[in-house]
Amino acid sequence: MAEKASTPRVIHTMLRVRDIDSSVRFYSDCLGMKVLRTSPYPEAGFSITIMGYDREADGAVIELMHQSSGEVSGLGFGHLAIAVEDAASVCDPAEEAGGRLVRQAHPLEHNGVIVGYVADPDGNMIEIVQADEQWLSRIG
Repeated sequence: MAEKASTPRVIHTMLRVRDIDSSVRFYSDCLGMKVLRTSPYPEAGFSITIMGYDREADGAVIELMHQSSGEVSGLGFGHLAIAVEDAASVCDPAEEAGGRLVRQAHPLEHNGVIVGYVADPDGNMIEIVQADEQWLSRIG
């Protein structure tokens, strides 16, 4: 059984990239990061490459998202991800706190991890990830 994640904590920043190979080369050669894992989701039309300095379970990482079709729906900053014990309890009161509920907590179709999305008062997207066994099994 995986150990319980300390929550809440920043877990990743997602960046949309046009060319995954050149992005991996940049973050490796220029910034000294390592590829920690690559997760293809062909049925969803994208892949994710996680890069960082430490194990994903131990520190914040960068999530590089690449569309399989080669089309890009926006480049650059995608979202900040925060791990919490109960995603719904963070998402539901977002508007009372001055933000906006974008999508209620729900299990992702491609991996079952429970996530919700909120936007801060400036519109920056924040992914709220439930740090349960399903999530812990994905990050190692």
